[in-house]
Amino acid sequence: MSKLNFLIMMILSSTIMLHAIDFRTGDRVIIADADTITSDLFVGAQYLDVRGFVAGDIYAGCERITIDGDVHDDVRAGGREIVLRGVIGDGVMAFGQTILLDGTVKGDVIAYGGEVRVSGTIDGNLYIGCAALYLEGGRVGGKIDGSADKSELNGRIAGPVQIKGREVIFGDQYSAGQGTFLTLSQEPGPDMSENAPEYLEVKVIPPDPFYRTGFFYWSFVAAFVFGLILILVFKNFVQKYVAVATNQVGINFGVGFLILVATPISVVVLLILLFTIPTALFLGAAYLALLYASTIFVSIVIGDLIQKIFYKKGERLLIISLLIGLIISTLLAEVPYVGWFFSLVIICYGTGSFSRYLWGFRKNVARSGK
Repeated sequence: MSKLNFLIMMILSSTIMLHAIDFRTGDRVIIADADTITSDLFVGAQYLDVRGFVAGDIYAGCERITIDGDVHDDVRAGGREIVLRGVIGDGVMAFGQTILLDGTVKGDVIAYGGEVRVSGTIDGNLYIGCAALYLEGGRVGGKIDGSADKSELNGRIAGPVQIKGREVIFGDQYSAGQGTFLTLSQEPGPDMSENAPEYLEVKVIPPDPFYRTGFFYWSFVAAFVFGLILILVFKNFVQKYVAVATNQVGINFGVGFLILVATPISVVVLLILLFTIPTALFLGAAYLALLYASTIFVSIVIGDLIQKIFYKKGERLLIISLLIGLIISTLLAEVPYVGWFFSLVIICYGTGSFSRYLWGFRKNVARSGK
């Protein structure tokens, strides 16, 4: 058994007692046309291609995810590119830079990321948080609700459409059975009047700048102080982590996404069992601490990469890396409509790379003690 499989199994030990789970890892995971997975499928890899049938849920964290086959239950996916062309028997939760929904989803869809394209059929509701939404002839059986900086809508929606954003354009095939309600950050342009639906309500509310809130400065200072303590107390540990954190980017992100999604499930199961409540509370606290520490560590990595660009031969200082990385990650988190997505990517990558490094560090310590 690989160390990655063992790590995931440790985190999901309580869940495994109640559900059959199939773990797949590696550079490329393929579920061929003739393959049938009779349990839930957990995948942490560079690429995932599903062409066969999965009887349970899919939890996947990969650089690219393609599902052309059939999935009986839910899909929970995070990656750079997610393509769903098959039939999903229940709901979809997708986080990605690019998300394409070109198949059939029989439940609700929650799609967060950079670009979301819908050209297939969603029987339930569509909840979005993205930079750009493109409804390209698709059909939504319920409502559309959420935020998108730019939206181009050219399809049929049975329920209401409620979108917050900057710009919305309607196509000649657009229709919303229960009205269209928009909240924009700027006055609509002339493109909106073309093909505008019969029942349309528009509110213009300019957003407040993030730098006027005290929480923005407090969170930045708190993160810098915490990172400074880590550097001063565990300097060698942090240096070694920074040196290896950029290896196997896709697997790091996949492991982080699985931990992010699966750990709360384990905590809930442990709470339900009652006699394991102390374990659940400990796991929950460790989970939150891991998420926060991971964002600090990955900020140091970001700053180190920036220093490497400008100071190729000189010594790179961890404190400067921390400061640069925190500035970049904090500003990315404040980007309108998609800032949360940048934060999610940082958390997933940081959690995955930090967890895998801790596992390798523990094994090295165990070897040296023999």
